[in-house]
Amino acid sequence: HGAEVTVAHEIAHQWFGNLVTPASWNDLWLNESFAIWLSYKLLDDSQEHIPWSWRYSNTPPNEIRKNLRSDADAVSSRVFVGYYKGGYLLHVLEAYLGAERFQELIRRYLKEHAFRSVSSGDFLTSLERASGPEGTLLARATSEFLDRQGTPAVRVTASCEPTPHISIVQIPDGERDRLWIVPVCVLYARGHGRQCHILQKKEESFPIAAKHCDGHVQIVPRMSRFYRRPPEPKPKD
Repeated sequence: HGAEVTVAHEIAHQWFGNLVTPASWNDLWLNESFAIWLSYKLLDDSQEHIPWSWRYSNTPPNEIRKNLRSDADAVSSRVFVGYYKGGYLLHVLEAYLGAERFQELIRRYLKEHAFRSVSSGDFLTSLERASGPEGTLLARATSEFLDRQGTPAVRVTASCEPTPHISIVQIPDGERDRLWIVPVCVLYARGHGRQCHILQKKEESFPIAAKHCDGHVQIVPRMSRFYRRPPEPKPKD
């Protein structure tokens, strides 16, 4: 499916690259990650048997936004691999906001900056404005994902006792126990229930209706490949 991906990717550059152009090499992800996101999204929508994430089984650990010193740096494979992480990140944002709100965000971003040079800050401002009360926090999370290597390790569990609830836990990555701001959506009740939350602590919980509690919960598929799955905790003796 390489030809289809390449064609869709290059067409996407008519918007992300030609209509709106990064002001510097450091923000090249505004071209490449957006083209990666849109090309695989188009293929997913037209051919269900092609998973958009066929390129990587796991999110690349590289940071997305680069501090580049030369034109050669901008086209190196070491740099480009991080843009796939940017594509994953855009799918996370789309899953969190919902397809319609995210589409409106992209439309406004392109309209406001058409035929202009842009920076990551311009996109983050558009994201904040389009995301309602959580806009500031979501923009902060996105900025961190751009500049920080790796991704969070996130575990979700559901419990029906004593009060039905879902718990979201992030496992510190060893960087002095530094935590992430984690936008995450979960499915529960065999997919009939869906709830989104921005995790700021090591662990947070939220209640669910008793009729929806069956002990099963999962991160929505569009996010599950972005976040790392931590090892299962050892059972207590």
